[in-house]
Amino acid sequence: MVIRAQPPPARATLRALTVDAAGKPVAGARVQLRRTEKSESYSSMAMTDEQGKADFANLVRGKYEAIVSK
Repeated sequence: MVIRAQPPPARATLRALTVDAAGKPVAGARVQLRRTEKSESYSSMAMTDEQGKADFANLVRGKYEAIVSK
């Protein structure tokens, strides 16, 4: 038996889910994603859909912060 390890993907997808205090989805919220590592600057923005979801695709691995506003 041969087992080959593969490196983790260099890119990823993140799905944000916004809900209110009652746990209901928040549609139309602005979600800004910013990379917090100093080595590489990155920022992206998306609006949540009717289910409170916003997707960010093709992200470089690293640490990010999300800022949500309505």
